[in-house]
Amino acid sequence: MYIAHTSKRGEIQSLKEHLLNVEQYSGEFGSKLGLKNICSLAGMLHDVGKYSTQFQHYIEEIVQTGSSQFSNGGDHATVGGQILYRTSENKLLIAPIINAIFSHHSKLMNFEDPLSNSNKFYHRLTKENMELERIEQLFFEEIHNKHDFLACIAEAELELKRFTTRFLQFTKTQSIPFKSKLHFFNHLSVFLTKFIFSCLLDADKLDAKAFDDGEKMTISRVNWSLLQHRLNSKLESFEVKNKIDELRQKMSEQIVQTANCETAIYSLSLPTGGGKTLASLRFALEHLQQHNKKRIIYIVPFTTIIEQNVKEMNEILWRDGEKKVILEHHSNVLQDNLIENEAKIKRNEYRLPAENYVDNWNESIIFTTLVQYLNVFYNSKNRNTRRFHNLVDSIIIFDEVQAVPLESLSLFNESIKFLAGMANTTIVLCTATQPALEKISKKINPPLELVQNLGDVIEQFKRTEICYLDRPAGWNTDDIKMFIDRKMQDEDNILIIMNTKKAAKDLVLNLIGNTNFEIYHLSTSMCPQHRRDALIDIKSALREKKKKVICVSTQLIEAGVDISFNCVIRSLTGLDAIAQAAGRCNRHGEYAVKQVYVVKHSEENISQLKQIEIGGKIAHAILNDCAANNENPLGNKAMKLYFTRLYDAFDKKLDYLIGLTSIYDLFFKGKNTLGYMQYSNSIGTASEEYEVISNDSVTVIVPYKEGQEIVNKLVDHSSIFDFSQLMKDAQQYAVNLFKHEEKALEKIGAITTISFGNKGVHVLNSNSYHNLYGVAID
Repeated sequence: MYIAHTSKRGEIQSLKEHLLNVEQYSGEFGSKLGLKNICSLAGMLHDVGKYSTQFQHYIEEIVQTGSSQFSNGGDHATVGGQILYRTSENKLLIAPIINAIFSHHSKLMNFEDPLSNSNKFYHRLTKENMELERIEQLFFEEIHNKHDFLACIAEAELELKRFTTRFLQFTKTQSIPFKSKLHFFNHLSVFLTKFIFSCLLDADKLDAKAFDDGEKMTISRVNWSLLQHRLNSKLESFEVKNKIDELRQKMSEQIVQTANCETAIYSLSLPTGGGKTLASLRFALEHLQQHNKKRIIYIVPFTTIIEQNVKEMNEILWRDGEKKVILEHHSNVLQDNLIENEAKIKRNEYRLPAENYVDNWNESIIFTTLVQYLNVFYNSKNRNTRRFHNLVDSIIIFDEVQAVPLESLSLFNESIKFLAGMANTTIVLCTATQPALEKISKKINPPLELVQNLGDVIEQFKRTEICYLDRPAGWNTDDIKMFIDRKMQDEDNILIIMNTKKAAKDLVLNLIGNTNFEIYHLSTSMCPQHRRDALIDIKSALREKKKKVICVSTQLIEAGVDISFNCVIRSLTGLDAIAQAAGRCNRHGEYAVKQVYVVKHSEENISQLKQIEIGGKIAHAILNDCAANNENPLGNKAMKLYFTRLYDAFDKKLDYLIGLTSIYDLFFKGKNTLGYMQYSNSIGTASEEYEVISNDSVTVIVPYKEGQEIVNKLVDHSSIFDFSQLMKDAQQYAVNLFKHEEKALEKIGAITTISFGNKGVHVLNSNSYHNLYGVAID
């Protein structure tokens, strides 16, 4: 018997069993896009190199002695691709399959290298292997005879032909321009290769885990109609206290009536405080049952929104004693970075209980971040790509979609077009400030709006008046303080939102001396638990009204925080952020109309924050024009104009520029000359270079409340499992610092590093963390 794996129980899995299992799973996953035989080929061939003499000696020594003199079993991923290459001349078919096989223990390769005429893909295909013919013969004897193998290839060719025809029709409906046939196939290869790779990775991981655990993994499905009943019961229980409550109820009823609509890209453009979260869930539950979708996925920009929304939805949908139906996936729940290089650790040495589900997103309702979503398509890490096939036949709701980073907009558009047009997935773009995604060069067709008579609805929800206090010289911190003092003579509470942490902190320090007010602060200089505690205190102070309240915050309060102030002052920024700030003023219609004041802060340094800087200049012009023409600056017309001008200002940067090219071109265009395997794009390089958010920061654990206790435990613990759990807990007491902030704190000895094997954990000293504003950086 030829061996594939050994389990933690000492059992042996034959190579034949593993290859046939992975073939079956991969084919089942591939059938979602009509690519069953294509993905089956990847599954049956991926580990065929384990028939090699070197690998069998390696694994047999492990079985007998628990270790091996060989560092590993050699390269077992190349042979499967070589067998397919020897058998079929259809390069358009076999190149994506071979790439997936080659890469299933590493990362996807370029079809052509962007800066070199050298082709690593070709070199690997033609790599000499003295056992190739022997292994091929064993494959035909143990797995599939040559006749059946050729029949599978023939079926795969038909699948590719049908898929290509569909893709061509799809691109015509989306007005995607192609300069050449080569450009068309490069474009097609991105999602085709990533999808095949996803099916193979998940099939391989699931079979290995099932064997290691000694049982097949089962996924329980939820009773969708029961969840729908619970949601409807909750909505019916809401009291209608005012006009805003009445409007929320009306919009929810209207939106659910559209749930019989076809699979497409939709927008849900309710104003802030309009009840988008529950309205979108109501739509999704009905649409899913009518169209037999598999899951609902919420994509949000910030982890704070996940925590708030998951808590609210669990209270509605879940009952004690039941399995929770919502998978919450972000760094605050499970650590991704601890389990990246599987070659360096023993399988399952410190697997977290829910990790297998997290890795492939095979759950019914998922909450995750925009970063995680974009990484599925464009990041090089296999754990991200593994999730791709589970986005098919789904409903994906993008909450606060305007928060997609500008440099990723073109890539974002390509992903949602593919999902809606080719993968039977309904997309809902949910925000009060719809970005003009149909206005950029890599555009989508205008989304279909789920809210009828949107202009009228925006006016009906109007609870604030935007007052732009434009001064040629701007407003300094003292000016803003004096303005706050004047306004607090008439108001019980004010929220002030700054663009930078430094500006917010400087204003707080200027206000602290006034004993007539309670002063609160929110910024990312505070750890998540500190911010959560502060929000509880702020809401309590607003509710009890024992003392007047001033809250100074950065823009983190603008998305997903359900809080209402009588007056808001916003430092000049983009119009979308001003609209989000307005959503924290008179949120529930407590008063007829309240003011949101916009001022240009002359002392804020936003030269490195280009979107805020340029967005502010565009907003400056639109705010003045709207004031002159008596138009609503937060209306649909003004918002579309703002985003159109913003996108024009950034232009090519929307394609994610790197050097003389862009991530977009590396993925979708490639070289202008035909590659050896037909395709000429650089999927590997593009995936390696892509980061949703530039990782120019370092994380420190701060001594806020239980944070100090976590630090003490870190010093005493040595097992990886404990480290993993502690790191999970520590996320609530962690702050991300920019490099210059880290250096400033290190210079005064405020940061200590605790060594843990080959890892280091940075800890902030207690005298450098303030109970009001967090990390103390002078």
